[in-house]
Amino acid sequence: MKISVREKNGKGLNIRVPMGVCRFFIKTGMFGLRHSKDYIDEEALKYCNPKLMDMALKELNKNYKGLTIVDVQDSDGDHVKITI
Repeated sequence: MKISVREKNGKGLNIRVPMGVCRFFIKTGMFGLRHSKDYIDEEALKYCNPKLMDMALKELNKNYKGLTIVDVQDSDGDHVKITI
């Protein structure tokens, strides 16, 4: 996954994140969600299935390399782009 942030003045930042790292943080984040049930709505928790998210990330990495999932530019000229 590639995250690119550009400011209006031309300064920017490019970050490459391996999909394995993304999958790891989703799995560990789900662990935290399970232990915070007092603060999160049960309806929202049923959509946070770590196995489903892991499978979805595997498929995205395998079948959709190069897909841009976020491409946003604000009125100040700052630009954020996330590509798989």
